[in-house]
Parts: sequence; structure tokens; C-alpha cells
Amino acid sequence: MSARLTAVVETLRVALDAADKLDPPQRDEVYRALVADLRARRPESVSPLQLGPPTERIRDPRRMPGGAR
Repeated sequence: MSARLTAVVETLRVALDAADKLDPPQRDEVYRALVADLRARRPESVSPLQLGPPTERIRDPRRMPGGAR
């Protein structure tokens, strides 16, 4: 993974860690907004099915490919 891509992934992890500290309604709102933005920006070569359901993929980044270990 390139240094630039690593920096982007780390920035997302920091944002998710910060969201985890919010109250559940606010945290869910952040997750929904992030998923909506990611889906809107996804390249055409990535199908919505590859992004998976937002509750699984976003709430636990360790389950994402290349996620926290």
C-alpha cells in the first residue's frame, strides 16, 4: 500500500475511533453519513455489494480487508 493510501486509511480510522466515543444516536448518524459518502464516491468498478452492509463494515474496521488488526 502506498504512503498516500496508508495516510488516507489512517485518517478514516481516526475518524471512526472518534465516532465510537459518541452517544449511539450521534455515532450512528456519523456512520450513515460516512457510508453514504463512500457509496457516492465509489468507483464504478466497485459494486455496492462489495461495500457490504454499513453496520458490519463501518462499526468494526477490524473486519474490513486491510483493517485494524
